[in-house]
Amino acid sequence: NGILPLWNPFMNSGFAQMGDPNTWYPVSWAISLLGKYNIYAVHFEYLLHLYIAGIGFYKVTQLYSMSRATRIIVAAAYMLSGFLIGNAQHTGWIISAAWFPFIYFYFVQLYRKPGYIDVLKLGFCSFMMLSGGYPGIFIVAFYTIFVFFIYDLFRVLITRDFKKVTRWLLPVALSAFVFFLLSAVVLISSLDLKSHVTRGAGLVFDNSNWGILTGSLTPKALMTFVFPYTGSFNNQDYWGTDFSLVNCYMGIIPLLLLIFVNIQKNISFNIRLHSIIGLLFLLTAFAQIFPFRKWLFLFLPLMDLFRFSALFRMFAIFFFLLAAGYGLDLVFTNEKLNRKFLSYLKVMLIIFGLVMLVLFFRIEKWQFKQLLVGNFFSFNEIAGIKEKIFLQGFVQTGIIALLYWCFRYCPKNLIFYVVFIGCADLILSTQMNLYATVVHNYSAGKVNSAFSYFPQDYPLPSITLPMSKTTTDELRGTIPYLSQNLAIYHKIPSCDGNSPYGLYNQGKALKKKTYDAIINNPLLFLATF
Repeated sequence: NGILPLWNPFMNSGFAQMGDPNTWYPVSWAISLLGKYNIYAVHFEYLLHLYIAGIGFYKVTQLYSMSRATRIIVAAAYMLSGFLIGNAQHTGWIISAAWFPFIYFYFVQLYRKPGYIDVLKLGFCSFMMLSGGYPGIFIVAFYTIFVFFIYDLFRVLITRDFKKVTRWLLPVALSAFVFFLLSAVVLISSLDLKSHVTRGAGLVFDNSNWGILTGSLTPKALMTFVFPYTGSFNNQDYWGTDFSLVNCYMGIIPLLLLIFVNIQKNISFNIRLHSIIGLLFLLTAFAQIFPFRKWLFLFLPLMDLFRFSALFRMFAIFFFLLAAGYGLDLVFTNEKLNRKFLSYLKVMLIIFGLVMLVLFFRIEKWQFKQLLVGNFFSFNEIAGIKEKIFLQGFVQTGIIALLYWCFRYCPKNLIFYVVFIGCADLILSTQMNLYATVVHNYSAGKVNSAFSYFPQDYPLPSITLPMSKTTTDELRGTIPYLSQNLAIYHKIPSCDGNSPYGLYNQGKALKKKTYDAIINNPLLFLATF
C-alpha cells in the first residue's frame, strides 16, 4: 500500500512490525514494488533464493580453482540440498543459506586481494542476510567468519608481514562499517522492540518449547545423507523432532567422494580441514547428544537467543561439499585415485544391493501399486519409512551403477556424464520430497483469487464490533487453505495472531484474565485530524 511498515494493527492488538528484521529485506520490497505480493510471489522468492544459493556456492568453489564440472556438481548439490528443500517453509532459513556463500566468498577475497568493491559487496551481503534471514543462522555465520578472521590474522602475524595486516584489516573494518550503516534501521528497530517482547531475553538450556535443545538433529536423521526421500516421512514420534529439520542430503556423488577421500592417505590439508569443520557443525546440530551446543550456549554471547540446533547442518553441508569438491577434482585428474574410486564404487554397489535385498522381504509391497495405478502423491501419503528407503535405495543403486559404468567404460566423456548423473540425482531427490516439504497439491490460484476481494486501501475500523469477533477463528474459511493471521488480509484490527514474538504486557493481561474481558469490547483508537 506504499506505507512504511512501522506498525501492524492487524495482529495481537497491534505489533511494532519495524522490530522484526525481515520487515526490511530489500528483495521482498522489490517484489512488492514490481507487482502484488501473493502466493505466486512466495514461490518466486523461494526459487530466486535457490538460484542465489547456487550462484554463491559456485563463486566459493572458484576461490579454490576447482574445475568447472566440479563447481557445477557441488553448487547444484548446495542449492538442492536437504536443508534448502527440507526447510522450504522457513523462508528466513532459505534466505540465510542463499547469502552465506557470498559472505564467505567476499571475506576470503578481502584476505587474498583486498579491494574496495569487495568491501561494499561484503557489507551489502551481510546486511541482506541479517535483514532477510533467520537471526540464529546469522549469529552462527558471524562466529564462523570471526574464527576464520582470527585464523587468517594468526597466519599473517606468524610471517611478520605487518604491511599485509594493515592492507587487510582496513578493508575488513570498512566492510563492518558498511554493514552497520546499511543495517542501522534493522538493529535500532530490533533493539527498540527487545524490551517489549519475550524473545529479547535468553532461552533456557532444555528441550522445552522455548528451550535451546528444541529442534535438535536426531540420530535417525543421518539416514537422509543417503536416503533423502525418508525426509518426507512426516512422523514426529519417529524422528523425535519436526520432519522439516532432518534432511541432510548433499547429493550421492559428493557424499561418496567425501567418504572416499577421507579414507585415503596423504590427502591435502584443505580436504581434511573442511571435512573436520563440517563434522564439528554436524555434531553441534546433535545438541541433545554432544556437548558442543552447550559450550556455545555457556561461553559465547548471543548463542542463547535461538533454538533449532538442526540449523547447524547447513554449515556442515557447506563445508562437506567443499571437501567433496576437492576430492572430485582429484579423482578426475589422478589416475591412481581414479582406479581406486572405481573399486570403491564396486564395493558400494554390493552394500546397496545387500540392503535392498534385506528390505525386499520387509516392505509392504502392495503400497508400490500406487506408483502404477495412482500417482506419486498417493504413494507418498501411504508409504512407511521402509518403503521410502527401498524406493530411494533403488534410485541410488541405479545412480551408483551408472557412475561405475561411466568410470569403467567412458573415460573420454567421463566429466560430462558425471555432471549429468549428479544433477539428475539432485533433481530426482528434490521431486521425491517436493510434495512433503516444498509445495502442496492445493491450487495456489484458488488462494490468490481470494485476495482480489479484499480491500486495497486501509478501511476505517469498526467502533461497534467487539475485538473478539475479529480473531482467526472467526475469520477461518474466508481464504482457501490459509489458516493463520487472516485479519491481516482483511485489514481488520485483531486481538490475536501467530507470531514468534510474544509481548510482555499482553502475556501479563492473559494471565490475569483481563485480556479476555477487554477484547469483548469494541476497538478504541485515536486518529490525527
